Amino acid sequence: MAYPIQIRPADAVHEVIELTQKAVQNLTRLEDEKIIIGPTPKEEVYREDNLVLYHYQPSVDEVFNIPVVIIYALVNRPYMVDLQENRSLVRNLLAQGIDLYLIDWGYPQRGDRWLTIEDYVNGYIDNYPADSLDKGFDFSELSSLGLALEEMYGPRGGRGLALRAGRATFAEGLKNFGALAGVADLAFVVLPLQSKLRIGLPAFAKIFTQLTDQHTTVEEKDNEFIWTIHKCPCCWGRTGADKPVCFISTGLLQESLKWVSGGSEFRVNESKCVAVGDEVCEFVIQKTPIG
Repeated sequence: MAYPIQIRPADAVHEVIELTQKAVQNLTRLEDEKIIIGPTPKEEVYREDNLVLYHYQPSVDEVFNIPVVIIYALVNRPYMVDLQENRSLVRNLLAQGIDLYLIDWGYPQRGDRWLTIEDYVNGYIDNYPADSLDKGFDFSELSSLGLALEEMYGPRGGRGLALRAGRATFAEGLKNFGALAGVADLAFVVLPLQSKLRIGLPAFAKIFTQLTDQHTTVEEKDNEFIWTIHKCPCCWGRTGADKPVCFISTGLLQESLKWVSGGSEFRVNESKCVAVGDEVCEFVIQKTPIG
């Protein structure tokens, strides 16, 4: 009886031997070549439990001011973004001038079985600097933030985002300084609007002067207040601008005025700016609320 496929035992054994020899040769070649994954130079800058934060060495002279952090999946290995020199997302990003960081979650240990996604996000990633009065940021960092927003989103879009960032800065954090300024007391709340402004603005200027390096003063005129920053962090190191650039400060002032007044909006315009060539950054605050 004949079958469609003829199998000769001797040929089958010979084929299996050949395949085995090729597999051994390939494994030997892999061992000899010592393939290196993740070859792009980097340094460890932070470690917490199994988490390690790496910073890659820039490969070009001009690097963007705002860094990018790659947060890789928990179940995969981050070297997938940097397999080989010619197969590397990391190298491509560095070549574009990106200041690049990467989080390596490491290998989970037995004790990590109790960790949840919330622990990873809120406990590791959302791990902000201490909520204190320490001077933890250089002026150049804040100035670079505003410049980077303009470069990424264009002058109009970047300045709009900086304005919102300034308002959020006060709404989410600096309003807690109200107690230090004495503008959170019940006696202050019941004051007339103009009295609130006349007391609140100098009080906040005093706090900025005492707790930061930005010396700030306030001058009252007939229809407006003049808020002057003699050492401004928002335009620190910037020159040659064609118009004022301190939109973070403008947004911060707008939100602080809203809080001090009990909900009113005020028109705030920057009339002088060091980035334009002036000696100080000056903001004109209209006494009359909008609307």
